[in-house]
Amino acid sequence: MTYLREIKGIVKETFRKFNLGEESQKLFTIWQEEVGGLAKHAQIGNFREGKLLVEVDNPVYMQELSAKRKSIMDRVNKRMGKRFIVEVRFKLGRMDRGKSED
Repeated sequence: MTYLREIKGIVKETFRKFNLGEESQKLFTIWQEEVGGLAKHAQIGNFREGKLLVEVDNPVYMQELSAKRKSIMDRVNKRMGKRFIVEVRFKLGRMDRGKSED
């Protein structure tokens, strides 16, 4: 659990540094929790006006996330307490994860 607290601290500092609001912080946290293990293959690339762009590092994971798109969107919106995400798009891209554990 120490590792998770450290990451949360880093994320909060990053959001503060780039002047991102609490809702963006909450979205990032909920996204990570809702996609579970797939989160290491998919990261939020952009969020604007309810449209979430997610960068995925592998076509297989992109297909899996695409199949779960509506379910993930519904669960995130429920946890946000409103219709926060109106669209989710996936884009194949490189993930900036630092050192890879794979």
